[in-house]
Amino acid sequence: MILLYILAVFTSVPVIIYAVWRKYYAKSYKTASPAIVYHSVDTESGLVPTQVPLTEFKKQIKWLSDNKFHTISPDDFLRQELEKQNNPGKYSRNLFIGFEDSYVSVAVHALPILKSAGFTSTLFVISDYIGRKNNWDVRITKDFHMTEDDIRSAIKDGFTIGSHTRTHRNLRSLNDIELRDELEGSRHALEDRFGVPVHALSYPFGRYDKRIQISAKDSGYKMAFTINRPGSQKEFDPYAIPVTGIYSIDKTHNFSSKLTRTGMYWMDIMRDKMFNRFACGTILVKSRKRKTTG
Repeated sequence: MILLYILAVFTSVPVIIYAVWRKYYAKSYKTASPAIVYHSVDTESGLVPTQVPLTEFKKQIKWLSDNKFHTISPDDFLRQELEKQNNPGKYSRNLFIGFEDSYVSVAVHALPILKSAGFTSTLFVISDYIGRKNNWDVRITKDFHMTEDDIRSAIKDGFTIGSHTRTHRNLRSLNDIELRDELEGSRHALEDRFGVPVHALSYPFGRYDKRIQISAKDSGYKMAFTINRPGSQKEFDPYAIPVTGIYSIDKTHNFSSKLTRTGMYWMDIMRDKMFNRFACGTILVKSRKRKTTG
């Protein structure tokens, strides 16, 4: 009897997860082509869910090549979203790739592989942390962000840069002046330092609201991406573009289902929502530290 009860619990979990996905996410807005983001790529995943093993990353890029995907810039992504009503299905093999946080491991491992495959991507840079350790995070292990030379080299190789704000704070906790400084301050700092336009923003932790969207637009961004997929979004919003995270446990079949939106795609999306909730632990820890030292 106990075994039957345990079996019933385990078999009901996927059904419940599917029901939640069906109710809140199945009918939400879908972009014309997939948009994905990584955080770091290294020789092993370790204890960090956002650190994709190099072996898996190579398999994923090979799958993209074998399936004739073509990577695009943020500006091209925005343009096709505005045009897709007149060209349904035209952009299914286009792909936007982003790297949030822009860690050194991305410069060392990921960018050379992308360049060799003829792909490009966008580096979302935390402008105050260029070349610095990621002390904004509460991870067990600490990593360094890309240096100025790393970013300049990437731009020279055809990669795009976007903003991940000045210091990766929870934007929803900031007042209007602090918010504008995080957004506009980062864009100006990156444009002045690297001499290229910065049109795209990626919200830290994927967290945003209407006030933040308005501030992003007023700060000069043309678009903003969020890894925290909005469930109620029914039409395209350039300041709430959903992207799909790629994590350490994503094998090739998970990766392909995320891009083609087939198979167990719904399970992967709901699992990613859980990962995003865990990432919010950084927000809680950092906010407590500020209250203690403030």
